[in-house]
Amino acid sequence: MRTVRTFVGCAAVLVCVTLLLFTPRYPEPTTAYAASGDDDAWQGTITVVYTTHRESDTTETNTAFSEHRVYRHRLEKRAIYSDFRLDPENEERKSWIGGARVNLTMNERDYTFQSKFWPSPGPRYPSSTEEQGRDTTASGSTLAQGRIRFGRYTDQENRNKTTCHIDVDAQAGWHDRPELKVPVTGRDWRKFTPPSKNTNDTWDNAVNEKKTLAPSFHNVVFECDRKATTISGEKRDSHPDGSSTEVITWNLRRGPVPQVEVEIMPPNEYEQWRPQGGANEKSAGNFLDIGIVAHEKGKPEKKPRVKVKKY
Repeated sequence: MRTVRTFVGCAAVLVCVTLLLFTPRYPEPTTAYAASGDDDAWQGTITVVYTTHRESDTTETNTAFSEHRVYRHRLEKRAIYSDFRLDPENEERKSWIGGARVNLTMNERDYTFQSKFWPSPGPRYPSSTEEQGRDTTASGSTLAQGRIRFGRYTDQENRNKTTCHIDVDAQAGWHDRPELKVPVTGRDWRKFTPPSKNTNDTWDNAVNEKKTLAPSFHNVVFECDRKATTISGEKRDSHPDGSSTEVITWNLRRGPVPQVEVEIMPPNEYEQWRPQGGANEKSAGNFLDIGIVAHEKGKPEKKPRVKVKKY
């Protein structure tokens, strides 16, 4: 519930409330095919999670020196498609299309280390060591706009077999993809023992950079029930060596799209309140605190499924 102050000069428009709901920038499907009463739309959530983990630790030794190398990399990219409504794409009602809100997140950790050791060639020359490394973390999130297309097709040769297709793509427009700029922080260093006489060969710097993450297109094909009004599932793909995994989950439901209704909640003193003007035209008169609440149409006990951005 929000509280707003209504001045006497605006008393005539107390009931004017605007809900700014998320609206995709993509072209809407042809409205001629939209069913009356919004009873042929698909809603739900689709999540795409990509993770990768690679590491190595090697040592090489020869007559001149020994070298130790360490590499560790962990990455998780996540895209959650929500707040969407898929309307019929054509009069045959075999496919539906619509825009979606996409929450993109990225978490990445990179660590590299290299150490070389030269043994002493004689009593007059000490042994020496060179170390160089980089340890960084990239983490961030952003909201983007996406497109979803869902199709359900029956095999012409086997009428008992139906295949579903889900295509998801996060992009700023039909051709331009959004870029997720995430901060990269950490440390980058190089040092010698004993210390190098050339100061340019040694450093220890803080890392403060930006990294770009562009979301990609995903397609899922699976067998499904051609009459089902709810469709859920998961597709998991992993690299043969286990270094990376991509998991796509979907939960879709078909039916009416709940409409949002807004109510004004007057305070207890509303019946006794009377407007009073200010001292002049530039001074506000008295005011009355009222409440505003949004819910599903005809169901005050249920919160709206779409997020209210502003009253």
